[in-house]
Amino acid sequence: MFRTRATVVELDALRTKMAYQGAPRRPDGVYDLLVDGRLAGRSGVTGGNVMMVDMATRSAEPRPGPVGTQLHPDAATHRRIGERFAELAFGAGGTFAAQRA
Repeated sequence: MFRTRATVVELDALRTKMAYQGAPRRPDGVYDLLVDGRLAGRSGVTGGNVMMVDMATRSAEPRPGPVGTQLHPDAATHRRIGERFAELAFGAGGTFAAQRA
């Protein structure tokens, strides 16, 4: 959790996931972006490390991968950030509230 006045958040993630020799790849995980405790965006990243498991030989091989990057927000999140700013700046007790009267 953090506070920011930024309008864009960039997430760099180096995840590690399991893969099993001969089995279909498992889906990527997702990261949630919450603004004021509300879901404002959800996305995954590609890349990352893979731990390849061979159940027949009971062996595991780490395979390094690249860092994945995801930018937030989408249009809905930009709108929520704008609403939050307007509320804080121009709402009751906001910095510019007296200037609107």
